[in-house]
Amino acid sequence: MSLDDAVRVRYGDIRADFEKGEQLIHLSVYRAKEKVDYETFVGPNTVEALKIYFNARQRRGEIFSDGTPIFAVEGGKRALTRGAIQRILARLQEKTGVTVSSHRLRKFFETYLSTEIRHPIWLKYWMGHKVRGKRANIEGRYIIPPTEEQRKAYMAAYHRIDLMPALDEKGMRIKAMKDQARIAGVPEEKLDLIDKLFYARRAELQIPEEYAKEVEKAIREHRGNPYSNGEHCEYRQIHESELLQHFKEGWQIVHNLANGDVIVKR
Repeated sequence: MSLDDAVRVRYGDIRADFEKGEQLIHLSVYRAKEKVDYETFVGPNTVEALKIYFNARQRRGEIFSDGTPIFAVEGGKRALTRGAIQRILARLQEKTGVTVSSHRLRKFFETYLSTEIRHPIWLKYWMGHKVRGKRANIEGRYIIPPTEEQRKAYMAAYHRIDLMPALDEKGMRIKAMKDQARIAGVPEEKLDLIDKLFYARRAELQIPEEYAKEVEKAIREHRGNPYSNGEHCEYRQIHESELLQHFKEGWQIVHNLANGDVIVKR
């Protein structure tokens, strides 16, 4: 999406698919620059990022409604501007040394999906480009398939733009361990060492034994047991089949783990 389109997206635009747990979220958008209505999707990478982002905002006390902007300033009452997001991307570029811009992201999307989506009209439509030329109206009306067919085509091609490809069993275990350690309060800067705990011997990497024990202890104490975060909230890791009973008792979801379990709090 262009920055101008992205800053106008509200929670109500994604609520149905997001709350159903869809991997692919459908968006109906009006692009003022081109004066066209179009459809597009956001995939699993974005959905996972939104879960983390929304959770952080809700922990600060935000209450989401259909009018809540997706990209928001502190407190969530006002949407970020195009310029603000450009400044965020500039800071990201400074930190990583990688040139980042909304134009480059859109170009990446178009270039790599075109290796899978053979009809250029579909890509133009998903990006909010006006289909130009003498046959534009005919093509726009008859070539774009129904939304669910678009969804299937998009998902089938998604591996071309996926920044986090499917994990093997070991990768899933690492992700689950990181999720659990994060919820258990292990400092963020230490989580990257979890990879090394799995993929190499501690002695070779000179990983402090006390750190390894800290991670393992935090996860062991957390798994399956309620605990407090110091704010008079009780947390518990449960299987999704237990959700209904926990909802009845006043629990709410705060995090989804990679192994299918969820973290709830009361």
